[in-house]
Amino acid sequence: MILPTKYNTKSNLNIMTLITLTSSDGTSFKVEKSLIILSETIKNILSDMDDGEDITIPLPNVEGKYVPYIIEYLKLRENNPLSEEEKMKYEKTPKHEQRTIVKPWEKDFVKELDDETLSGLILASSYLDILDLRMLLCKTVATIITDSSEEQVRERFGIKDDLTEEEKKKIMEDLVNFEK
Repeated sequence: MILPTKYNTKSNLNIMTLITLTSSDGTSFKVEKSLIILSETIKNILSDMDDGEDITIPLPNVEGKYVPYIIEYLKLRENNPLSEEEKMKYEKTPKHEQRTIVKPWEKDFVKELDDETLSGLILASSYLDILDLRMLLCKTVATIITDSSEEQVRERFGIKDDLTEEEKKKIMEDLVNFEK
């Protein structure tokens, strides 16, 4: 199952090498090798194999319901390269700030994700070592937390408030002393 893309895609007339990915629940997905090698994990596995083989790669730590999202992200990344103006701006941005830039198609990709999918994709992108996707998803969670009150964060993520009022007061005092 591949999610339908809502974006313009380029047709590729070249003969594609397809790789089969098998998720932890046994679901198989065929994906273009040129896309999936953006995963460092897959790239490393493929480096030890011959090109001519019919290749199936098990993904024991990735649930099948997240694989279509990963494939969709990789397709969007391939089909939405930076414009010349964006490239120049990106190159002028200090290295440590480059990953904070969120492209419009990335915003569209994450805005429809529910919390369960978001957290499942963080785990999957971590296992597959797709740094750009992991960074995007973590930025999304950071934005959710930053834009929410403590109570909203606890409710949204199911975090129990197990500190006593006395412990909270001590933490706040320590924080004030630390900032001095």
